Amino acid sequence: MDSFSLAVGAASALFILLCMLNNFDCLKNGRPDKDYLKYRWQPTGCNLSRFNATKFQLKLKGKRLMFVGDSLSLDQWQSLTCMLHAADPQADWDLVQDGNSTCKNAPRLILYEKALNTWAKWVDSEVDTTKTKIFFQGVSPDHDNCARVTQPLKSTQGTHPGELILEKDLRGMSKPVHLLNVTTLSQYRADRHLY
Repeated sequence: MDSFSLAVGAASALFILLCMLNNFDCLKNGRPDKDYLKYRWQPTGCNLSRFNATKFQLKLKGKRLMFVGDSLSLDQWQSLTCMLHAADPQADWDLVQDGNSTCKNAPRLILYEKALNTWAKWVDSEVDTTKTKIFFQGVSPDHDNCARVTQPLKSTQGTHPGELILEKDLRGMSKPVHLLNVTTLSQYRADRHLY
């Protein structure tokens, strides 16, 4: 543990607080300890240099980076965005370029719909469904302030807005997509998001 990690942890927590709508802010959501803010991964027998956001951005300029998988991939993406944000706290975090137009500081659901539309067009034009089955995992909702929830909920707050966007896009596609709909099930399980 070191003071740099604490500073990055604090900046990361601030980024999460401001940009991710408090959904992953452990301190705000009731986690009592703070030591995890100082953790730094250091492999045995290897001198791993500190993350350099500028070098990282230069190496990836003009390239694509994908996080494919489950909640661990989501955690990796969030960790990377936090490290990048700590290096340049004034940078816009939700900038989407679509052809010649740029969408900046838009609400998350608008950006989600734009991304889904792009994906749906790509699937319809590029995927051969005689050789490939397409699966899409639905929206995994966040539960704000769930640190004290210890039992599954008995009811939900209705349909998640992201689920409505997803279902509309899937209905408009020409290729069959198998939806792994985890949204409603996940809404009942606020108890699973303790930290």
